[in-house]
Amino acid sequence: MKFGSKILSLNFLMLALFFFDRYLKKFFDVRDKIFTNPYIAFGIQLDIIVIYILVGIILSLLIVWLVKLYIKRQLLEIVGVSLMIFGAINNLIDRILYGHVIDYINFPYFSIFNLADVMIVGGALVLIYKFLIKDDDAS
Repeated sequence: MKFGSKILSLNFLMLALFFFDRYLKKFFDVRDKIFTNPYIAFGIQLDIIVIYILVGIILSLLIVWLVKLYIKRQLLEIVGVSLMIFGAINNLIDRILYGHVIDYINFPYFSIFNLADVMIVGGALVLIYKFLIKDDDAS
């Protein structure tokens, strides 16, 4: 499969995950099965303005990095960074609309999260794999 076809498929998948998370948030909200999360990762409490500034800076840096990855045609890194961007934007939409993130997956005694969180962590894991494990294979 050519790079362009892979990118088209990748972008479709990212949009599908993005909209599926939006759908799940509404689905569980109607059933009163959501959890509101005003904090950032690991329950860290910050003022909402600080959160907006941090998310804006991080998203800007990730988008610049993504553009460079597209230019270099580095598909695995594009997957990782794209997952992180789409997940972060999804949670940012929640913060703008509701003042908090909507979570709907609850593992008692462990964590409460949503698909956007899974995308962010999944993207980070792809990048860790690429830079720590896959690069070692090439050496």
